[in-house]
Amino acid sequence: WLAESKHRHAREQEALTTLAAAVNQSLALDKVLETAVEQVVIAARVDAVAIFILEGTNLVLRSERGSPPEFLKMAKVAPADTGLMGRVVQTGKVQVVMEGLRRDPRVTSQVVRRSDFESYVGAPLKVRDQVVGVLSLASRRARAFNADDLAFFQAIANHIATVIGNARLYEESQSRARRLALLNEFAALVNRELDLKDLLY
Repeated sequence: WLAESKHRHAREQEALTTLAAAVNQSLALDKVLETAVEQVVIAARVDAVAIFILEGTNLVLRSERGSPPEFLKMAKVAPADTGLMGRVVQTGKVQVVMEGLRRDPRVTSQVVRRSDFESYVGAPLKVRDQVVGVLSLASRRARAFNADDLAFFQAIANHIATVIGNARLYEESQSRARRLALLNEFAALVNRELDLKDLLY
């Protein structure tokens, strides 16, 4: 048991290191989300991983592994105020179901109710204390997750949130730069018009 625990801890550390490197090397959000999902699958005992990003009043699926085809057809967009993920968004806290996911009263998705998943963890993605998304993990085994798993999942969620925050800052700076360029063009045009009028009059 101790050897397996050490081996697992080493896998988790390697996953976090790989994800941290991806965060530092790229501002491309989708690329980092793919890396995050891959690393969770490699390091942890999960059957399905999905990352949802908050867009307005909905959670939108941005990356996943292991989700049933029915889930991919029906659940790419979910209301941010209902179900387990809605609870994560509303409370800003990890939500855990240790067994009987399909029967849990917090589950509102019929796709999840028809699935064979037993255990679930939903970890918030936070940027400056604001929830911007949810990292969802599911297992077909009951009681699949322990305290170490939860700490690992939250560490992964923190890395993902960092890259979301960085990507948004980058987009904002690019948008500001475009607006400034347009203002400069407009100012140059006005100055040319004024110079032309001075020449004419």
